[in-house]
Amino acid sequence: MYSQKYKLKFLIVTTLAFVGLLTAVALVSHSSQSALASTQCGKGATVVHTSIDLGCRGEDNAGSDVNPILDMLYAFTRFLTAGVGIVIVGSVVVGGLQYTTAQGEPQKQAAARGRVISALGALVLFLFTFALLQWLIPGGLF
Repeated sequence: MYSQKYKLKFLIVTTLAFVGLLTAVALVSHSSQSALASTQCGKGATVVHTSIDLGCRGEDNAGSDVNPILDMLYAFTRFLTAGVGIVIVGSVVVGGLQYTTAQGEPQKQAAARGRVISALGALVLFLFTFALLQWLIPGGLF
């Protein structure tokens, strides 16, 4: 009924979509846990109270006072990290669906393959950028 090559391609695309979905769930759950913090950014004498919950933690690695601007910046970075994960997973899933519905048309298969490869390339680029920032910033981002 289905060729061996088709079954292998389907398995690869399904596996990539599943791994991406697990990544997105992990990122969203991590960001939602940090979003349960109070509505203040910073710690000590420099605390800033906000009207909405920005996801500020009010802590740093050394346990000293935290600059509220940096606290807000870290919260924004955590939010963007979850967004990147969701976009990459969505792109891989859409690419997988495009590939499975291409029905042997080479142009559609190439477009779908390009979408998946671009999404995975974006993931690798994001991970390397994150690793570089962790290395450059004393104490890391998180």
